[in-house]
Amino acid sequence: MPGLNESVAQYGILQPLGVRPGGLLVWGHGRLVAAITAGLKEVPVVTLDKPMKEGEYLTFSVIENMMRFDLSPYDQWKARLSLLTANPEWQDKDLAKALSLDPSMTVRLLSPGKCIEAVQIALRDARSASATATPSQSYQKLNKRRHWR
Repeated sequence: MPGLNESVAQYGILQPLGVRPGGLLVWGHGRLVAAITAGLKEVPVVTLDKPMKEGEYLTFSVIENMMRFDLSPYDQWKARLSLLTANPEWQDKDLAKALSLDPSMTVRLLSPGKCIEAVQIALRDARSASATATPSQSYQKLNKRRHWR
């Protein structure tokens, strides 16, 4: 995260990290690494002081990471799946509410889970090549590679 490292070195931490009462980091992992790299001795933190379930801590972490511009569609999909796994009582509408999305959007965002494994792998492999790849685009790339061999 060179841009984040440079920003933290120049301006410090602008958004606090989130920690559990015992100090375990919930969000802000990249900022913490950048602060350590910059030699900062202290960083601002927000302590989540109310009792929470593991799924709630994960929700905070995923929401924070969804704001990152460099999170690939594959990583966004996997993060949403992890939220549903951590909160087994949730339905799509609950996921949408937690992420401040329109409920119809969750169906589209979870669509890679309905694809065959080859498409999911192509989407995963495309995360560094194209941050905007859709499952169908990834599948087309996979098929092109198969035809070239």
